[in-house]
Amino acid sequence: MSEIKIVLYAENIDSGVQPIQKLIQKLVSEKNIKICRSISYLSQCLDQFPGENLLVVLLAADSKDLNALLAISDRFVDNRPILILPDAKGKTIKVGHMMHPRFLSYADSNLKELEAVLGKIMSQS
Repeated sequence: MSEIKIVLYAENIDSGVQPIQKLIQKLVSEKNIKICRSISYLSQCLDQFPGENLLVVLLAADSKDLNALLAISDRFVDNRPILILPDAKGKTIKVGHMMHPRFLSYADSNLKELEAVLGKIMSQS
């Protein structure tokens, strides 16, 4: 199999994103990571890797950002994303599940679960 490539979407690069970015950088080489800070650039990045071994990690900043991701969720049919929600409110979780994520977590969650999931995915690819 080819090396896995990771597309990380995070509209705002803040202290919440940096630990996730560092975690990803420990797992794959820098050349296999694309960081997208807009929905349009995310779409472009997805177009760059058709049919490749791709993992998509989406960090929704707020409900508006989550709805924008939902609007392009058809782009994730072949690459069920890892989705990190901004909060654990019922409505937010419902919208998150509509995207059929491979794994769902929250911005304020411990990164141990995310690390375990990423590690498992990486070992299977």
